[in-house]
Amino acid sequence: LNFKYLKVESEAIISLAGTDSGSQDLRKFMKVCSVNRIDLILSHVETEETLEELVGYQFDYGQGFLFGTPRLANKI
Repeated sequence: LNFKYLKVESEAIISLAGTDSGSQDLRKFMKVCSVNRIDLILSHVETEETLEELVGYQFDYGQGFLFGTPRLANKI
């Protein structure tokens, strides 16, 4: 379908990462996005605490009150 990006709420990622099987599923999902060249945008990154919880995951962009428009993860 030629998707270029996928936007996911940061709270969904945090909730999923909180379980053993969810964490493994999340890493598989992110790998599939990477292999298929789909940029992953985590939305609703509102606080620095939320950002700290997400830093260990390889997302491409972050968006929310903390950043405004989507920004590259490696520039955060």
